[in-house]
Amino acid sequence: MHLSVPRRITLVSFLGIALRSNPALAAVQIPVTEILYHSTAASFQPNTAPRPWIQYAPDGSIGLVYRTTEYDSATQKYTLRIVYRAFRPDGSATEETVVEAVDVSAYVLPSTFMLFYDPLVQPHVVMPASGNRGGVITSYILHYWKTGAVWQSEAIDYPFQPSSVDFASAIGPSGDLHLLVRNHKYSSANIDFSLYYMTNRAGAWTCQRLEHYVWPVQPIWWNTDPPNLSLVVDDQGYAHAAYVLVYTPSPYYATAECRYATNRSGVWQFEIVVGPGDYDAFAGVYPCVAVRPNGEPAIASTYQSFAETGSMSNERLCYSTRSGPNAWQTATLATAADGYVGSDGNRFTGAWPHLRFDQSHRPHIVFADRASYHTPYQQTYVGQIRYAFHNGSEWNFATLYRQPVPVNPDNCEQIRVPNLAVSPGGGRLGVVGIRRVAAAGQVSWDVVRIQALNTTGDDAANTLRISGWTAPQTWLAFQSASGLMRAKVQAHSNGAYLFSLLPPGWSGTVTPSKTYCAFSPSGRTYSNLAAHQDNQNFTLLMGAIEGSVRNTETGRQPSGVLVKLFSRDGSYTGSSQTTNPQGNFRFNVVEPGEYFLTLSLAGYKPGRWPYDGCFIVQSNQTDTQWQIPLSPLATRAMRWTAYR
Repeated sequence: MHLSVPRRITLVSFLGIALRSNPALAAVQIPVTEILYHSTAASFQPNTAPRPWIQYAPDGSIGLVYRTTEYDSATQKYTLRIVYRAFRPDGSATEETVVEAVDVSAYVLPSTFMLFYDPLVQPHVVMPASGNRGGVITSYILHYWKTGAVWQSEAIDYPFQPSSVDFASAIGPSGDLHLLVRNHKYSSANIDFSLYYMTNRAGAWTCQRLEHYVWPVQPIWWNTDPPNLSLVVDDQGYAHAAYVLVYTPSPYYATAECRYATNRSGVWQFEIVVGPGDYDAFAGVYPCVAVRPNGEPAIASTYQSFAETGSMSNERLCYSTRSGPNAWQTATLATAADGYVGSDGNRFTGAWPHLRFDQSHRPHIVFADRASYHTPYQQTYVGQIRYAFHNGSEWNFATLYRQPVPVNPDNCEQIRVPNLAVSPGGGRLGVVGIRRVAAAGQVSWDVVRIQALNTTGDDAANTLRISGWTAPQTWLAFQSASGLMRAKVQAHSNGAYLFSLLPPGWSGTVTPSKTYCAFSPSGRTYSNLAAHQDNQNFTLLMGAIEGSVRNTETGRQPSGVLVKLFSRDGSYTGSSQTTNPQGNFRFNVVEPGEYFLTLSLAGYKPGRWPYDGCFIVQSNQTDTQWQIPLSPLATRAMRWTAYR
């Protein structure tokens, strides 16, 4: 695939951190141990870069995606690669190219990478893109996913005319995708703002416009660094979104508030999480929404206040929890940097928070400090990665990656937009961020792996699994429920299923389900899980079909009629029977579902039953004694009837 590219490059830094389940946070040390990719000044780096993405896989692996760009000054062409790297619990790592664009001269780079895993541990990479399609430059969303050893791809078109697009995405418990897209259209008279939700949960892609506003344009100052959209899907497949609205109540003031939306009730509901209370503050910017294992949401965000001149005067980290419809409580967690301070004072922190929960409902947040200077105008630097963890009774803080205090934009080091993944037991963290280094006026962006020293508690090695097979091989939805977690796992088409990363002591029931189906056993219950549970197999109980064919003229039941079984979608199942001398037929082993039959015999008109619709086969049941009419060719066409 050839995609069109601007002359810039984005890099990602990786921090792999192992923490005790009750960590002594102040003792964590984070040295740079490996540079995975290093840019050069000839690569035309931008001043900002998209947020990287990191994710825990169901098998305990940590995966991340990043972009590399090689520039050929002679041809003025680029070679662009999207790289996927996985770090496994045993310490091994693999790297592969998801997509490569060679000899690219004009390319619009993705503004966001997002990485997810489906229940079968297959990675999915989602990103917005633009390119030349059929001679027209269009915007769309690229989705890459891995099937076996092969990366597949699709281009998801916007069902609206995109202008300036912000983007967030998430994956559901059955591997379905959910997208949140904000589209801005600017004109000399107004700003047209629309928020859209897109999903393929029902199979085909659908789109809803959630909000639409038109505002007069006012001259405002606003820190527009991404992200200001966040989306997560709970284990029941419902979406939870957080986003920011900016108001301009007068030509001299601007204000912002954080909003929350969910379709958990079946229809979309909207709530204000936090508002500024005045017109010189932005509340709830950089929101990150996460859901506890019980499905309740929380949001980490940043509160920024400003002087009348427009300079930022204060910044702090906030954490909002929901106790019921339109009932949010917001706490301030951090108000000062950890030594990363400029001449404007130690009152700027909480930039770009990223929130995740472990299976014990404990929140984990990474965020960045900000150093602010007036020399004479405001210059801000965002750096060093900090970590906040609630142990059940109080918040604990640690600086995971410490950077020197910047005093000159030509010689400084920053880490931007940190991103967090937490293992289910909370004992391991994965953190990524974008490290920008400026030295003597030259800027570089590095993909670095950073690892913690002198720490223990790799809970991925201490978690348990439940796995097995279904017979025959089929697609199933497995539901597990307990006080600690709820998870839906989609069985593979080869019949395998897997629940992984279960904490010791887990209790719950695993129940397979499929329309019209029953299983033996109907479910498996576990109490205080203490060891891996493999070969936990389920047998799908089959149905049967039997009936007879009758001559519409004579009423007799002819032998030798070929009866074929088709699925509701028109696909042939591969099963056929021929009526016996008494005109009867029987399909002994039929997977529950919806079907129709076709009939053929020399001298008779080909037939289908039912001629309009399908019949249902259920587990442990036999659909019997059908008398299906078949008309001789010499007989006038007539409407069939069927008798039980």
